[in-house]
Amino acid sequence: MQDGGTLALAVDSAKLLDGSRRSFSRALITFAALVAAAACFLGGGLVGRYLIPRPSAAVAMVTMPLVKMPRNRTTMSDFVGAGGNTSSGGSLRGAAFADYSCVVTLGTQHFYVIVDTGSSTFAIASSPEQGACMSYYQGSGCGGPPLSAQYGSGSWEGSVCRGPLINMNGLAAGAPAFGGITQQSHFLNDCDGAGGYTAIMNQGIVGMAYQPLLAQGLQLPLFDSVVKTTGIPDLFSMQCCGWSGKDAAGTGTLILGGIDGALHTGELMYTPITLPLYYCVHMTLPDARADPHAFSEIADCDSIIDSGTSAIALTGGVYQQALAQLNQQRDPGTTSQLPPPPWECVEAEAAAGYPCLHLELANGVGLDIPSTKYFQPVPGSPCLEFLITQTNGSPNIIGQVMMEAYYTVFDRANKRVGFAPIAGCGAEEPQTCP
Repeated sequence: MQDGGTLALAVDSAKLLDGSRRSFSRALITFAALVAAAACFLGGGLVGRYLIPRPSAAVAMVTMPLVKMPRNRTTMSDFVGAGGNTSSGGSLRGAAFADYSCVVTLGTQHFYVIVDTGSSTFAIASSPEQGACMSYYQGSGCGGPPLSAQYGSGSWEGSVCRGPLINMNGLAAGAPAFGGITQQSHFLNDCDGAGGYTAIMNQGIVGMAYQPLLAQGLQLPLFDSVVKTTGIPDLFSMQCCGWSGKDAAGTGTLILGGIDGALHTGELMYTPITLPLYYCVHMTLPDARADPHAFSEIADCDSIIDSGTSAIALTGGVYQQALAQLNQQRDPGTTSQLPPPPWECVEAEAAAGYPCLHLELANGVGLDIPSTKYFQPVPGSPCLEFLITQTNGSPNIIGQVMMEAYYTVFDRANKRVGFAPIAGCGAEEPQTCP
């Protein structure tokens, strides 16, 4: 499945998420995950299958297994750290139809939250009512002004909460205000474990983008609070290895405050952040300015890098350029031209005949995305789904399809985003593009 590609600018918050959801029930707990969890147990307490690091004066780096959530994007996860000028790293698991999530601790309570570079608000369930979670924040301090957020596929309402000390996977964030979700629609559906799989959860969201997108009534995005409190460098990086469609979830790593050279090959290529709102960049190929009327909503932001969107979602003219590129370079002996949308069921043999999608960003950054990434398995089906979509809004969204091929560095300190071919993914390493 893919994200809908509709940019939703809410009164209090803004974010593009997917416009369609497909439920499935699938056990994703593997022997390797259990072994890793057992090995890590001595280092801290386990919540579900996440490791919550115990306070320590020593710097710690921990890789933890995760499972993907039955949503339309990817499951992410765990970081480690001990404060001070150090980075924090941990493992991810997921696929392009699920969400990447991490553990955030409020006081003594732990919550699984989506890590999203396309929004800035940190919000968690704070009530069991109105379809929200049975696992919810039970502390005091949630009587602040009302908050709401509208996403492409769901929404929530609640209020400003204050008080508890917050810890983002081992790194202290102080006590910033956050959103307490009391009502929701198509957002926290899986917060208590879908189909009985208690490790598959989503109890909130942590937006990793810039302060201008922050919901009214809040002061700092959570990652900004971590940087301010601990003094780590103002950057983070993500290795998203994807999912093969088998029982085992995909793997990956999130690093707060650092870059891990073992997670990529070659030199990092950087493109400027054109507007510190989303992670806005300029796409030169396909020509992001092909639709001059499509970019009147946000100046200097024709494209964004978004970990919270599964697909590459392009405006009409840009989408047609990308489609023409793939059709022109396909293997005519084995593969037919891509038909009119939607492509909700493509056979693996047919998908293998399509070429890499080539994108170029400002500063000469070239990204080649193999067909094994833009065609993705559909849960519970032999089909593959085409995850390059057309959107009527702006900007263009470069989502997890790209991030599962490139280790991505969000270097906020130097106002740039870096890319290098992903490494360390094992069997899920993407094919090499010519």
